[in-house]
Amino acid sequence: MDTIYVLDTPESPNPDQTTYCEGEDVYLSATGANQDSLYWYSDFLNTNVIGTGDQVFWNVAPDTSNGAIFVWVTENNWACVSPKVQFELPIKGAPEAAFEMNYRDSNGAELVNVPHTVSAIYGFTALMVNFNALNTLASDTIEWFHHWEIKPPNADEINSTNNANVNWNYFKPNLDKNGTLMSGAIAYINNLYVTNEFGCSDSAQVEVYSIASEEFFNVFTPNGDGQNDIFYVPVFGLENYEVQIFNRWGKLVYEWNDPAAGWAGEDQSDGVYFYTVSGINNDSDRSEYKKQGTITLTGSGN
Repeated sequence: MDTIYVLDTPESPNPDQTTYCEGEDVYLSATGANQDSLYWYSDFLNTNVIGTGDQVFWNVAPDTSNGAIFVWVTENNWACVSPKVQFELPIKGAPEAAFEMNYRDSNGAELVNVPHTVSAIYGFTALMVNFNALNTLASDTIEWFHHWEIKPPNADEINSTNNANVNWNYFKPNLDKNGTLMSGAIAYINNLYVTNEFGCSDSAQVEVYSIASEEFFNVFTPNGDGQNDIFYVPVFGLENYEVQIFNRWGKLVYEWNDPAAGWAGEDQSDGVYFYTVSGINNDSDRSEYKKQGTITLTGSGN
């Protein structure tokens, strides 16, 4: 007598709905009775096998503008095959981060709508740059970071979040007045990060070089608005660099000896103050450098 074995037909597997962003590696995954017996196909007739099992690499997620992409999956118990499942790959479009810049360059020209794809931008300290994100949607999350190249951005360097148009004032120079990179200085980096409603992201960046100028500020407003909050005296290449601030009665109220530092008007009242800058030039004559002038402090709240 022959024995006839009747095997159960496997149930159709349930594909994983994890979404992928354009440019990411796509892995095919599904839930079935036996994960090793999953068969993935690229065509409806099941003639072109992509792979078998769970977590099968498919490809890099393409541009979604080309339309939907389908694969088919079955579960096979070596004798019986489940009904096949047509599965649309859950690929989401990624944003394209891009921005334009408006600023005055080191030749004094007002440059408008300069694309971020330029190699770098240059202007004299203080260099005010307007950054304008392009083609963003209301549902996008927009983040700007301005930081030194030697360290990653952190929270206190975020100039603006969810704002397509921002201004950033580069008060500290990284090039000397001759356009040479100063000792220990590197490029400022401006980054734009755009994340869409699907969690897909893209970024864009540009290098910024702020050139030291002997045209110092004569008014500063330490009110925390990010513009002229600190009085800088960007004179580099001096030995024994020193800046002193005096009130109208000749009393010394503040001093510093780092050209990248400055005065934030600590606990002083609004008014006119006097400053002196001194040092020794790094030239063959070792000549003495001296400069003095007035600075108006306003908006301190004192």
